[in-house]
Amino acid sequence: MNEKPPQPDLAAYLISEIQKQLPPHVELVRSIEPVLGISRSALYKRLRRASAFTADELVALARHFQISLDHFVLDKPGTVTVDFPAMA
Repeated sequence: MNEKPPQPDLAAYLISEIQKQLPPHVELVRSIEPVLGISRSALYKRLRRASAFTADELVALARHFQISLDHFVLDKPGTVTVDFPAMA
């Protein structure tokens, strides 16, 4: 029994958003491979969902391609979280 690990919706969302940013002639794998620093075969396994992206890999992709994760982190869409430094 070769069971595939579950792939979170976040990974599918990030891949979709990255593809939207890339020009048609640019290959997705070639754009992601240097960001993650993993082998091409490992990346293909993740893309076809034979293995899952790690949380660190998803964060690295979101940061590199400047994709907001608010949609998945916040309970209420349309809200903005603001942090202020503590006053001493």
